[in-house]
Amino acid sequence: MDDLIGVWTLDGFSAEREGEVTHPLGEHPGGMLVYTADGWVSALLVPEGHGDRPAPEHATTAAYAGRWERSGDTVLHHVRLSLHAPWVGTILRRDVRLASETELELTTTSSSGAHWSLRWRRATA
Repeated sequence: MDDLIGVWTLDGFSAEREGEVTHPLGEHPGGMLVYTADGWVSALLVPEGHGDRPAPEHATTAAYAGRWERSGDTVLHHVRLSLHAPWVGTILRRDVRLASETELELTTTSSSGAHWSLRWRRATA
């Protein structure tokens, strides 16, 4: 059984480009990532804006679902549905680093050259 299977909540999201680190969804974004044992993935990322924290300017919600597969330290998300139409029919490649049973980091480099880091924590009941 793959150690990615389960539900993860977003702990942080940062983008680094040319030495500058930004937080595209704010310092405290929300999100959920679900990997099922039969190969389905669903991801939802929402900008900061909970309670008294305003959402960052230009931040938008990202949501997609489809199939997933793991190859070593890489996970491939085969996007079937997405709020971001250009992702539909594509494969989102993420490098995987499990810091522990409860901490997951997915990284990728965007088309603009930014290094994205999404830090997740295993959800508990």
